[in-house]
Amino acid sequence: MPDFSKYRSRFIKSEEVKQTGPQTRRITGGSEVELKDPKTGDATPKFCLHLDDRLFPLNATNMDYLFKRFGSYNTDTMLEELVTVYFDEDIAFGSQKRGGLRLRDPDVTAF
Repeated sequence: MPDFSKYRSRFIKSEEVKQTGPQTRRITGGSEVELKDPKTGDATPKFCLHLDDRLFPLNATNMDYLFKRFGSYNTDTMLEELVTVYFDEDIAFGSQKRGGLRLRDPDVTAF
């Protein structure tokens, strides 16, 4: 049977978490990644948290959560720590509620 794993996105997507439920993952690093705007094609650098083998682009709210929890914006202080990625349906973009991903303390029952 062919291996289709190489076609999986390297990013954690809202639809995935919405369907599967919250995911508790290990922080394995962080890096700047060039993200392309789907409308314009322009690339913009965005800092991403490495969660196991996937990337999680950080917005201001999720950066604030990490700073409050770890006391630093340096991912070296977070290595090997667990966080839970969950879908928050109350996130709005402009005036439209579409939902999005947030981070929280790990679900203890996940492991």
